[in-house]
Amino acid sequence: MNRLIGTELRKLATVRTFWGLLAGAVASTLVRFGMVVVNSGKIEAAPLGTGASTRDLMNSAGTGVLVILVVGILSVSTEVRHGTIGWTFLATPNRWRVMGAKVAAVLIVSLVYAVAITAAVLGLVSLLFARQGIPFDT
Repeated sequence: MNRLIGTELRKLATVRTFWGLLAGAVASTLVRFGMVVVNSGKIEAAPLGTGASTRDLMNSAGTGVLVILVVGILSVSTEVRHGTIGWTFLATPNRWRVMGAKVAAVLIVSLVYAVAITAAVLGLVSLLFARQGIPFDT
């Protein structure tokens, strides 16, 4: 099963669509972060340094999760569309193992993405608060 998961991870890493979607996920997260920063303190938005604005800033990390969902969908549907799933099932006839490996590979990628983007957003929040002179313990 480890070899199947490794193969699925290799498939994801060698397809340009995956990298484009990952860049889109990062871009959408940064856009959401910027929107919260720009709109802070305006009508219906909490000013920076409050618990609500900090929560909104950290919630921007979840914006790209929908894009990662698309990665999971495309990992199966593109193989069906291009007809390459037949070769996959010839190499491993057990369809449950193949689908399990696909799910595990997308899960690994999504966990790595979630940890990386959350750390990046946390770094951006701490940098923003340091520049504004806001204590981070709010």
